[in-house]
Amino acid sequence: MAIDRGPWNALVDDDGSNLVGTVWNKDKIKTVILDPTDAAIAAVPTGPTPPVWTDIPYAAGNFSALGGTWAPTAGQQLTFAWRRDGNLLIVLLYMAGATVTGAPTVLYVTVPLAVTWRNYAVGFVNIGGTIAHTALYQTTPGLNRVDIFRDLSQQPFTAGTVSVACTMTLPLA
Repeated sequence: MAIDRGPWNALVDDDGSNLVGTVWNKDKIKTVILDPTDAAIAAVPTGPTPPVWTDIPYAAGNFSALGGTWAPTAGQQLTFAWRRDGNLLIVLLYMAGATVTGAPTVLYVTVPLAVTWRNYAVGFVNIGGTIAHTALYQTTPGLNRVDIFRDLSQQPFTAGTVSVACTMTLPLA
């Protein structure tokens, strides 16, 4: 927004004689410069309020595996939260020290919200525990589940202790 220059343009310069021109005093500074500047700054939109994080309570059914078991406990769910930002759902997940048995090729995380993924989303997951490495997550349109793969070739997770940490950005329909 432009500052109203009408009061400024109404000022008259002195010709050097100190007999003509506008008297420049505190009131003129206030009304010609400060008030219009304050009004222009107040009119600038500050933007939307950032979305708030919503915790997802622990539920054993939110975690499972294909080809083995992955059953984190409530105490191992350190962070599971979401927030919506326009057409994106951002999910934070940190499961510490859950036990994997067998040789699962996929760890499943259900996001218990009434949402639909717009398309496939892929990202990275930090895996710690018995074998620490970077894994991948993938979403499938029509499901509210995130699939975590150990690697691109879908090698099985090694039995033992697994910690999962990631921030997932998921496009919504």
